[in-house]
Amino acid sequence: MRFPTFPEFLFAMSMVFFIAFLSAFNSELLDGEPLCELNLLSEQQESCNLNDYSYTNFRLVVHSGGNSKTVTTKVPISIIIRTDDEAIKHESILPKAASTGAGRKYHSNLNYGVYDLPKGSVTISVIANDSVKRFSLFNAKILKNANNYYVHLLGLIFLVILFFSIYNRQSIFVNGIGKPLPYILYFFVVLLVVTWAL
Repeated sequence: MRFPTFPEFLFAMSMVFFIAFLSAFNSELLDGEPLCELNLLSEQQESCNLNDYSYTNFRLVVHSGGNSKTVTTKVPISIIIRTDDEAIKHESILPKAASTGAGRKYHSNLNYGVYDLPKGSVTISVIANDSVKRFSLFNAKILKNANNYYVHLLGLIFLVILFFSIYNRQSIFVNGIGKPLPYILYFFVVLLVVTWAL
């Protein structure tokens, strides 16, 4: 029985942390505690009042459903966060990451990002673009206190271990212009991981 080499062990560990990273992110999208739910299909603008001062941020997730014609449709959303003193606007936001089913009908969970909350009583208004009318389901959830820390930590550990796995396998890389190829691919992996959960 052959034991794995050190670079192979590092690569296997990086895959473990990669799976943990994706699981943590998907768990937050699917199982996060909603402060309120807004049906943007019947009304393209809905509002939510928050009076609990302990919340510092929120994540906006949309559960959508449609058909094969809406698979590639991205609905821009605008968010207005109002307090007694100010109105903070985030306009024309597109989903940052999605879990999508396949077939003629599908459901998806769209991540529209994390937003800071000012202190005090807050009203959050969510406005969908007209293209939302093409969907059969478009429910927005405002999830309390998005916990990006654990998601980013797991992603960082994955990237560090993967880098050392590549570095320790340099002896098997082809020479010449192909030698930097694994590092170029690693760069694109870094971009994917860094932008996935933002």
